Amino acid sequence: PVLYKPRCPECGADVDHFPGVLVMLQGGHSAKTTRFQYDNALIPVKRSSHTAINRRRAVASDGQLYTQETIEPLDAERRRTIFRGAVHGAPEHIAALTPWLNRVSMIGRGQSRGLGHIKIDVMPIDKLDNPLPAIEARLEAFNKAFRAEWNFYEQTAGLAPLPEENLYFSLTLLAPTALMWQGLPQTAPPPAMLGFEDGVKLLRGFTEQRTMGGWHTGAGLPRRTQLITMAGSVFVYRSRSVNLKELAQTLKKIEEIGLGSLALRRQGRGRALVCLPFHYQSEVTL
Repeated sequence: PVLYKPRCPECGADVDHFPGVLVMLQGGHSAKTTRFQYDNALIPVKRSSHTAINRRRAVASDGQLYTQETIEPLDAERRRTIFRGAVHGAPEHIAALTPWLNRVSMIGRGQSRGLGHIKIDVMPIDKLDNPLPAIEARLEAFNKAFRAEWNFYEQTAGLAPLPEENLYFSLTLLAPTALMWQGLPQTAPPPAMLGFEDGVKLLRGFTEQRTMGGWHTGAGLPRRTQLITMAGSVFVYRSRSVNLKELAQTLKKIEEIGLGSLALRRQGRGRALVCLPFHYQSEVTL
Protein backbone atom coordinates (compact mmCIF):
# COMPACT_ATOMS: atom_id res chain seq x y z
CA PRO A 1 0.00 0.00 0.00
CA VAL A 2 1.30 3.44 -0.91
CA LEU A 3 -0.03 6.88 -0.12
CA TYR A 4 -0.56 8.65 -3.44
CA LYS A 5 -0.32 12.44 -3.37
CA PRO A 6 0.49 13.57 -6.93
CA ARG A 7 1.28 17.25 -7.21
CA CYS A 8 1.96 19.71 -9.98
CA PRO A 9 5.77 20.01 -10.33
CA GLU A 10 5.40 23.74 -11.08
CA CYS A 11 3.08 25.06 -8.35
CA GLY A 12 2.73 22.16 -5.89
CA ALA A 13 -1.07 21.91 -6.20
CA ASP A 14 -2.70 18.50 -5.86
CA VAL A 15 -4.06 16.83 -8.97
CA ASP A 16 -6.03 13.67 -9.57
CA HIS A 17 -4.01 10.63 -10.59
CA PHE A 18 -4.82 7.81 -12.96
CA PRO A 19 -1.89 5.62 -14.15
CA GLY A 20 -1.05 6.18 -17.80
CA VAL A 21 -3.86 8.68 -18.40
CA LEU A 22 -3.48 12.37 -19.04
CA VAL A 23 -4.09 14.63 -16.04
CA MET A 24 -5.78 17.94 -16.79
CA LEU A 25 -4.60 20.78 -14.55
CA GLN A 26 -7.36 23.20 -13.58
CA GLY A 27 -7.99 26.02 -11.14
CA GLY A 28 -5.61 28.86 -11.96
CA HIS A 29 -3.46 26.87 -14.37
CA SER A 30 -2.94 27.58 -18.00
CA ALA A 31 -4.62 25.57 -20.75
CA LYS A 32 -1.62 23.25 -21.15
CA THR A 33 -1.60 19.68 -19.90
CA THR A 34 0.95 17.64 -17.98
CA ARG A 35 1.58 13.91 -18.11
CA PHE A 36 2.46 12.21 -14.84
CA GLN A 37 4.48 9.04 -15.30
CA TYR A 38 5.20 8.41 -11.63
CA ASP A 39 3.57 8.12 -8.24
CA ASN A 40 4.68 10.83 -5.84
CA ALA A 41 4.52 9.08 -2.48
CA LEU A 42 4.83 11.65 0.32
CA ILE A 43 4.37 9.90 3.63
CA PRO A 44 4.56 12.21 6.68
CA VAL A 45 7.02 10.68 9.12
CA LYS A 46 8.50 11.73 12.43
CA ARG A 47 11.86 10.57 13.78
CA SER A 48 12.67 10.69 17.46
CA SER A 49 15.80 9.51 19.24
CA HIS A 50 15.62 7.50 22.47
CA THR A 51 17.94 5.60 24.76
CA ALA A 52 17.30 2.29 26.44
CA ILE A 53 17.01 2.27 30.25
CA ASN A 54 19.11 0.05 32.44
CA ARG A 55 16.44 -1.55 34.60
CA ARG A 56 18.85 -2.39 37.43
CA ARG A 57 20.43 1.07 37.75
CA ALA A 58 17.47 3.12 36.36
CA VAL A 59 19.84 5.10 34.13
CA ALA A 60 20.47 5.28 30.38
CA SER A 61 22.19 2.15 29.05
CA ASP A 62 25.57 2.58 27.41
CA GLY A 63 25.57 2.25 23.64
CA GLN A 64 21.78 1.87 23.44
CA LEU A 65 20.83 5.08 21.60
CA TYR A 66 18.34 4.45 18.78
CA THR A 67 16.04 6.43 16.50
CA GLN A 68 12.41 5.45 15.99
CA GLU A 69 10.47 6.44 12.87
CA THR A 70 6.69 6.83 13.11
CA ILE A 71 4.07 7.72 10.50
CA GLU A 72 2.12 10.84 11.36
CA PRO A 73 -1.71 10.78 11.19
CA LEU A 74 -1.77 14.21 9.48
CA ASP A 75 0.55 15.77 6.93
CA ALA A 76 1.87 19.35 6.87
CA GLU A 77 -1.44 20.57 5.39
CA ARG A 78 -3.51 18.80 8.07
CA ARG A 79 -4.79 16.10 5.72
CA ARG A 80 -5.28 12.54 6.95
CA THR A 81 -2.71 9.90 6.04
CA ILE A 82 -4.45 7.21 4.02
CA PHE A 83 -2.98 3.99 2.61
CA ARG A 84 -4.76 2.10 -0.14
CA GLY A 85 -4.38 -1.63 -0.65
CA ALA A 86 -6.17 -4.39 -2.54
CA VAL A 87 -7.08 -7.98 -1.74
CA HIS A 88 -7.22 -10.46 -4.61
CA GLY A 89 -8.57 -13.95 -4.16
CA ALA A 90 -11.53 -16.26 -4.47
CA PRO A 91 -14.88 -14.66 -3.48
CA GLU A 92 -15.35 -17.07 -0.56
CA HIS A 93 -11.89 -16.24 0.80
CA ILE A 94 -12.49 -12.51 0.56
CA ALA A 95 -15.87 -12.87 2.30
CA ALA A 96 -14.18 -14.72 5.17
CA LEU A 97 -11.40 -12.14 5.46
CA THR A 98 -13.53 -8.97 5.38
CA PRO A 99 -14.99 -9.23 8.94
CA TRP A 100 -11.50 -9.73 10.38
CA LEU A 101 -10.09 -6.68 8.62
CA ASN A 102 -12.69 -4.54 10.36
CA ARG A 103 -11.43 -5.81 13.73
CA VAL A 104 -7.85 -4.63 13.22
CA SER A 105 -7.48 -1.44 15.24
CA MET A 106 -3.73 -1.24 15.97
CA ILE A 107 -0.53 -2.15 14.13
CA GLY A 108 3.17 -1.61 14.61
CA ARG A 109 5.30 -1.03 17.69
CA GLY A 110 4.66 1.21 20.67
CA GLN A 111 1.00 0.29 21.06
CA SER A 112 1.26 0.50 24.86
CA ARG A 113 2.39 4.12 24.43
CA GLY A 114 -0.58 5.07 22.24
CA LEU A 115 0.97 4.48 18.86
CA GLY A 116 -0.42 2.42 16.00
CA HIS A 117 -4.15 3.23 16.11
CA ILE A 118 -5.72 2.72 12.68
CA LYS A 119 -9.12 2.41 11.03
CA ILE A 120 -9.68 0.07 8.08
CA ASP A 121 -12.50 0.77 5.62
CA VAL A 122 -13.33 -2.16 3.34
CA MET A 123 -14.67 -1.02 -0.03
CA PRO A 124 -16.10 -3.33 -2.71
CA ILE A 125 -14.73 -2.89 -6.19
CA ASP A 126 -17.94 -1.33 -7.50
CA LYS A 127 -17.43 1.61 -5.11
CA LEU A 128 -14.01 2.55 -6.49
CA ASP A 129 -13.59 5.57 -8.76
CA ASN A 130 -11.13 3.77 -11.08
CA PRO A 131 -11.73 -0.01 -10.76
CA LEU A 132 -9.64 -2.59 -12.57
CA PRO A 133 -11.54 -3.96 -15.61
CA ALA A 134 -12.50 -7.62 -15.75
CA ILE A 135 -9.80 -9.92 -17.08
CA GLU A 136 -11.75 -10.65 -20.28
CA ALA A 137 -12.02 -6.92 -21.03
CA ARG A 138 -8.29 -6.47 -20.37
CA LEU A 139 -7.42 -9.33 -22.72
CA GLU A 140 -9.60 -7.88 -25.48
CA ALA A 141 -8.18 -4.37 -25.04
CA PHE A 142 -4.60 -5.67 -24.96
CA ASN A 143 -5.05 -7.69 -28.17
CA LYS A 144 -6.73 -4.76 -29.89
CA ALA A 145 -3.80 -2.49 -29.02
CA PHE A 146 -1.31 -5.24 -29.95
CA ARG A 147 -2.82 -5.69 -33.43
CA ALA A 148 -3.08 -1.95 -33.98
CA GLU A 149 0.65 -1.62 -33.28
CA TRP A 150 1.42 -4.60 -35.52
CA ASN A 151 -0.59 -3.10 -38.37
CA PHE A 152 1.66 -0.06 -38.25
CA TYR A 153 4.72 -2.22 -38.85
CA GLU A 154 2.90 -4.12 -41.58
CA GLN A 155 2.57 -0.88 -43.51
CA THR A 156 6.01 0.56 -42.72
CA ALA A 157 8.24 -2.54 -42.56
CA GLY A 158 6.30 -5.08 -44.63
CA LEU A 159 5.68 -7.58 -41.83
CA ALA A 160 3.26 -10.44 -42.45
CA PRO A 161 -0.22 -10.08 -40.90
CA LEU A 162 -0.94 -11.77 -37.61
CA PRO A 163 -3.04 -14.95 -37.76
CA GLU A 164 -6.57 -14.36 -36.56
CA GLU A 165 -6.44 -17.28 -34.11
CA ASN A 166 -3.48 -15.78 -32.22
CA LEU A 167 -4.13 -14.22 -28.82
CA TYR A 168 -1.57 -12.31 -26.78
CA PHE A 169 -1.34 -11.41 -23.13
CA SER A 170 1.13 -9.87 -20.71
CA LEU A 171 1.95 -10.82 -17.15
CA THR A 172 3.26 -8.08 -14.85
CA LEU A 173 4.77 -8.83 -11.45
CA LEU A 174 3.42 -6.53 -8.76
CA ALA A 175 5.70 -7.95 -6.07
CA PRO A 176 9.12 -9.64 -5.96
CA THR A 177 8.71 -13.29 -6.96
CA ALA A 178 10.86 -16.42 -6.67
CA LEU A 179 10.16 -18.37 -9.87
CA MET A 180 10.84 -22.10 -9.45
CA TRP A 181 9.99 -24.83 -11.92
CA GLN A 182 10.85 -28.52 -11.55
CA GLY A 183 13.21 -27.66 -8.70
CA LEU A 184 15.24 -25.07 -10.63
CA PRO A 185 15.13 -21.25 -10.38
CA GLN A 186 13.71 -19.46 -13.42
CA THR A 187 14.10 -15.93 -14.73
CA ALA A 188 10.72 -16.12 -16.52
CA PRO A 189 7.63 -18.23 -15.80
CA PRO A 190 7.25 -20.95 -18.47
CA PRO A 191 3.72 -21.50 -19.82
CA ALA A 192 3.45 -24.79 -17.88
CA MET A 193 3.90 -22.85 -14.64
CA LEU A 194 0.84 -20.78 -15.58
CA GLY A 195 -1.26 -23.89 -16.20
CA PHE A 196 -0.93 -24.26 -19.99
CA GLU A 197 0.13 -27.64 -21.37
CA ASP A 198 0.57 -26.53 -24.98
CA GLY A 199 -0.42 -23.79 -27.40
CA VAL A 200 1.09 -20.95 -25.32
CA LYS A 201 4.61 -19.59 -25.89
CA LEU A 202 6.69 -17.01 -24.03
CA LEU A 203 7.68 -14.33 -26.55
CA ARG A 204 9.54 -11.71 -24.57
CA GLY A 205 10.51 -10.88 -21.00
CA PHE A 206 11.60 -7.56 -19.49
CA THR A 207 13.01 -8.48 -16.09
CA GLU A 208 15.43 -7.70 -13.31
CA GLN A 209 16.80 -10.32 -10.93
CA ARG A 210 18.41 -10.04 -7.52
CA THR A 211 19.54 -12.46 -4.86
CA MET A 212 17.53 -11.87 -1.70
CA GLY A 213 17.42 -13.46 1.75
CA GLY A 214 16.14 -11.96 4.97
CA TRP A 215 15.73 -12.80 8.62
CA HIS A 216 13.11 -15.03 10.23
CA THR A 217 12.25 -13.21 13.45
CA GLY A 218 10.28 -16.07 14.97
CA ALA A 219 12.99 -18.68 14.42
CA GLY A 220 15.87 -16.29 15.00
CA LEU A 221 17.58 -17.60 11.87
CA PRO A 222 18.50 -16.16 8.45
CA ARG A 223 16.23 -17.03 5.55
CA ARG A 224 17.61 -19.00 2.62
CA THR A 225 18.82 -16.75 -0.19
CA GLN A 226 16.94 -17.12 -3.47
CA LEU A 227 16.94 -15.71 -6.97
CA ILE A 228 14.14 -13.13 -7.00
CA THR A 229 12.52 -11.57 -10.07
CA MET A 230 11.73 -8.00 -9.11
CA ALA A 231 8.39 -6.22 -9.17
CA GLY A 232 7.67 -4.47 -12.45
CA SER A 233 9.00 -7.32 -14.59
CA VAL A 234 6.81 -7.95 -17.65
CA PHE A 235 6.37 -11.11 -19.74
CA VAL A 236 4.53 -11.36 -23.08
CA TYR A 237 2.93 -14.61 -24.27
CA ARG A 238 1.24 -15.87 -27.44
CA SER A 239 -1.64 -18.35 -27.49
CA ARG A 240 -2.66 -20.25 -30.61
CA SER A 241 -4.98 -23.02 -29.48
CA VAL A 242 -6.68 -21.50 -26.41
CA ASN A 243 -9.72 -19.28 -26.89
CA LEU A 244 -10.22 -16.08 -24.94
CA LYS A 245 -12.65 -17.53 -22.40
CA GLU A 246 -10.41 -20.46 -21.51
CA LEU A 247 -7.43 -18.13 -21.42
CA ALA A 248 -9.20 -15.80 -18.96
CA GLN A 249 -10.25 -18.67 -16.66
CA THR A 250 -6.70 -20.01 -16.39
CA LEU A 251 -5.07 -16.61 -15.93
CA LYS A 252 -7.63 -15.57 -13.31
CA LYS A 253 -6.21 -18.23 -11.00
CA ILE A 254 -2.78 -16.60 -11.31
CA GLU A 255 -4.19 -13.28 -10.12
CA GLU A 256 -6.02 -14.96 -7.24
CA ILE A 257 -3.25 -17.14 -5.83
CA GLY A 258 -0.09 -15.57 -7.26
CA LEU A 259 3.13 -17.23 -8.40
CA GLY A 260 5.80 -19.08 -6.46
CA SER A 261 5.72 -21.13 -3.27
CA LEU A 262 2.99 -20.70 -0.69
CA ALA A 263 5.54 -19.76 2.00
CA LEU A 264 6.83 -16.85 -0.08
CA ARG A 265 3.35 -15.74 -1.07
CA ARG A 266 2.54 -15.48 2.63
CA GLN A 267 5.39 -12.98 2.85
CA GLY A 268 3.71 -10.78 0.25
CA ARG A 269 5.59 -12.05 -2.79
CA GLY A 270 4.33 -13.53 -6.03
CA ARG A 271 1.46 -11.21 -6.88
CA ALA A 272 0.93 -10.77 -10.65
CA LEU A 273 -1.58 -9.05 -12.92
CA VAL A 274 -2.64 -10.00 -16.44
CA CYS A 275 -2.75 -7.29 -19.14
CA LEU A 276 -2.18 -4.36 -16.82
CA PRO A 277 -4.05 -1.39 -18.35
CA PHE A 278 -0.82 0.61 -18.22
CA HIS A 279 0.42 -1.44 -21.19
CA TYR A 280 -2.41 -0.58 -23.57
CA GLN A 281 -4.03 2.64 -22.39
CA SER A 282 -3.12 5.76 -24.33
CA GLU A 283 -0.67 8.03 -22.54
CA VAL A 284 -2.51 11.06 -23.86
CA THR A 285 -6.27 11.47 -24.24
CA LEU A 286 -7.93 14.65 -25.41
